Amino acid sequence: MFPLSLFCFSEFMKVQVSFLLVGAMFAACSQPRTSIDVKITNKLDTLRSNELVEIPFKQVIDEFGESDSVQFVIVDKDGKEVPYQISYDENVIFPVSVGANSSVVYTIRHGVPKTIEPRVQGHFYAFRNDDITWENELAIYRCFGPTQQMTKEPKYGYDYWCKDTTDLVSEDRYIRASDPELQSRIDLLETKGQIRKAKALKDSMDFYHDHGDGLDCFKVGRTLGLAGTALMADSVTLIPSNAYSTYEILDNGPLRFTVALTYPPMKVDGDSSIVEKRIISLDAGCYFNKVQLSFGNLKEVKNICTGIVLNGRRRNKIEGSVDDGFMAFRYRTQNYPKTGDIYTGAIFVHPVLSIEENLFKTSKQRAEHDGNFGYLQAISQYTPGDSFVYYFGASWSKYGLKSFDEWVEHIRQFNRRLVTPLKVSIVEKK
Repeated sequence: MFPLSLFCFSEFMKVQVSFLLVGAMFAACSQPRTSIDVKITNKLDTLRSNELVEIPFKQVIDEFGESDSVQFVIVDKDGKEVPYQISYDENVIFPVSVGANSSVVYTIRHGVPKTIEPRVQGHFYAFRNDDITWENELAIYRCFGPTQQMTKEPKYGYDYWCKDTTDLVSEDRYIRASDPELQSRIDLLETKGQIRKAKALKDSMDFYHDHGDGLDCFKVGRTLGLAGTALMADSVTLIPSNAYSTYEILDNGPLRFTVALTYPPMKVDGDSSIVEKRIISLDAGCYFNKVQLSFGNLKEVKNICTGIVLNGRRRNKIEGSVDDGFMAFRYRTQNYPKTGDIYTGAIFVHPVLSIEENLFKTSKQRAEHDGNFGYLQAISQYTPGDSFVYYFGASWSKYGLKSFDEWVEHIRQFNRRLVTPLKVSIVEKK
């Protein structure tokens, strides 16, 4: 059992914040409050468990009549303390649980919060070709940096690593894979011609074998990987952004990870000044990353493709809906059944024009994409000056959601929460 619900925290759900303020509550003459009651309302007919909601940090300090150094705790209706985080965009985010078609009240009051273990975190790994890797209890995700593009294996799509533990393990995987002592032993064995022993030792430290907490068995290569995006020059030609050029980690736990990525200028319709920027967020207990992307200097509306790489034709299992704005693909791993299935998906806030398979037609095309067969792709439109928002994620059949049907139902329920976010309101002071 997971310590958190499988349903995503509502950072991804654009939580509506509606403050019930009366009279001169915010006036300078009003009396500071010693506690703040926050009412959470669920208008769906299903339980909402451990979803993140948010309220502006400035609102909290204004209500208390204190400076931004104020210390406070948040408790549920039973007086139990719940964790919170102040995000880079100055919101107080915390998990709530509320029954179907009902409301519940949480209280913010003065106090020193307990230290909590991070449930989500990410790191930049310069020694591993500028990888940025982030994870929560359910999954590990990775994007590739500029140094990777200078190797013999350039990559630019999103990557996914399987895990079967609630522990945060990606940093340990990097440490194990870069152990200098083990690498020296491998080099020595290879020098002596003991290739089999060298390979066995190499396999014991790499990302691609399960050492007890999962593995990397999702093949990205020169593709969009797990729901990466690309502008379209025409109805078929993609203009991917390659790897990021600069990054900034904005949030790093304990409840949310956020990274801002800027990409090198790319050429669109003869204009070489188009710059893509992305903000990617992952909350604890959630399968889906939220992506907000924009293209600076773009002058006209363009189609944009979101693609999930297809690793085989015969074994594909696909589901999608233009009207509901989602697509899903069962990715059968190379060493199936030993390494199981990966269930992938993307969910769209903006209208979707089409969802379809786009298969590479020749062996040369497949070779150019590292042996992959094509994309399950969704086509939308990007308007200059706007932010294009969507979500992507994955689950492993050996941990969490056990079947593709269960995964698709999870996507549908997630979508319902996007459409009907929890309502958050500050209760009037009596």
